[in-house]
Amino acid sequence: MSTDRETVWSYDTVAAEYAAEAAVMPEWVATEMDAFVTELGGSGRVLEIGSGGGRDALELEKRGISVRRTDISKGFVELLRERGFAVIDKYWPRLHGKRVMLYVGGLRPRHVITAYEDLGMEIVGTGYEFAHNDDYQRTGHYVKEGTLIYDDVTGYELEKFIEWIRPDLVGSGIKEKYSVQKMGIPFRQMHSWDYSGPYHGYDGFAIFARDMDLAVNNPVWDLYDAPWQKVTMPAASGAAE
Repeated sequence: MSTDRETVWSYDTVAAEYAAEAAVMPEWVATEMDAFVTELGGSGRVLEIGSGGGRDALELEKRGISVRRTDISKGFVELLRERGFAVIDKYWPRLHGKRVMLYVGGLRPRHVITAYEDLGMEIVGTGYEFAHNDDYQRTGHYVKEGTLIYDDVTGYELEKFIEWIRPDLVGSGIKEKYSVQKMGIPFRQMHSWDYSGPYHGYDGFAIFARDMDLAVNNPVWDLYDAPWQKVTMPAASGAAE
């Protein structure tokens, strides 16, 4: 990537046009990208230097890679911000500080972590139903120290973890949905796109943020409390003398 001022200035002035012209990825680039993703093992984090209009980053995200975009051109940066940061600016005030627990199949227990973090949310627990040792090793790179990581928990164990951690949101599958909601905890179905989605890429991130906001800030949760929020009434006293 050139840092020559005239080159940078030229990109600044035609950023939108350049992004539009380069929107379609050549087949040879897609082939190289597939090989790169395979070398990464199908997951990981990439710092992209010279993101331009964001085409390559978007394609990497579709292949399961988390990408941090950078560019020396202010024109490209503003273009990327318009797409992604407009979503963050809208939902951050409503979701910042909310605590999330995940229990999902596949790679999502770690791949969606950065999406939550971009919205100011905190992952306090995550785990898999079916995973290998390397899945947990990789997950450790995504979460903060002290985060609870669990494996193939029973319904009873998950319920007790929720009671202990007391999250603001649980993301899991259909069989956990109703028991979690009966505990007074907002829930999002994360196993499939039955209700909404998809969540990948810029457009998907906007859907993701909207869905998390709809779950966490739904006024229905003000109508009843989680079990640990209920006031325990004192036991009735003995018969009056």
